[in-house]
Amino acid sequence: MESLTAFVATADLSSLEAFTRAHSAPALTLRFPDPEARAPDLSATADEDGMAALLGDPKQRTHLAFLVKSERNPFGTLISVGRSPQNDICLTHPSISKIHATFARVGNTWKVSDRTATHGLFVDHLELPPGESAELEDGTLLGFGTNVEATFHTPAGLFDYLRWLQARG
Repeated sequence: MESLTAFVATADLSSLEAFTRAHSAPALTLRFPDPEARAPDLSATADEDGMAALLGDPKQRTHLAFLVKSERNPFGTLISVGRSPQNDICLTHPSISKIHATFARVGNTWKVSDRTATHGLFVDHLELPPGESAELEDGTLLGFGTNVEATFHTPAGLFDYLRWLQARG
């Protein structure tokens, strides 16, 4: 996981083809809470103009994590997210369970599954029942507990989002 600001500074955003060749896996943009700020109202609809108002500067407190399998995770083809260092994506926040969620590719579709996380897994503002799965589309909003926000991006969707950020300056 790296800061979104650092990634944007080094990524080749000259063409979609070059970007997806270099970054073929989907990704999560993860936003961690600012301890000084009031929590945003995640029930609000965030269109392109409203996103900045909802999240503040999208690059502040935002990190990028690609959904790729690591050798640390023993769960076959599942990509795990949680507080434990054995996860593919380790989120060291107190509201995150040891194994909070898993991601899996099923055919051409990506799914996220709740691993009975203590503080829940939210998909587009709705809590996913413990042990259930949901299909993901580009731009699906995720909540790992009530404090860590994420957006699922396909490679093409991530390219578009990064170009949008770059244009905003």
